Amino acid sequence: MPCTGEKPTDEPENCITDWLGSSLNSETDSIIRMAFDVDPDLGITLLFQRYYVSLCSYAFRTVLSEEKAEYIVSDVFYEFHRQRRFLTMTTSFRTFLFTEVRNRLLNSRLTRL
Repeated sequence: MPCTGEKPTDEPENCITDWLGSSLNSETDSIIRMAFDVDPDLGITLLFQRYYVSLCSYAFRTVLSEEKAEYIVSDVFYEFHRQRRFLTMTTSFRTFLFTEVRNRLLNSRLTRL
């Protein structure tokens, strides 16, 4: 039976972990959204601290260069803040950021062809 995330005590152990992880991401997003409401610079700082390392790790697996991975991820954060994307977010920050990094990775591969 697939994990539904509705009742963690009724699910197998691995589903509990999935549910807790999802719950923590949701709480983290709420805190970061509140920070953006108070001060956009504080919001981007928290967002950066929360996701930078995992995004760099994700990017590194494709580009196989720490420098390129860091550049791509830093640019995603820069554009996110510059364009004030946090004002119109409809998805989770995690989903948005990983999608943006993936798109940049795909674009960089296409440019090399």
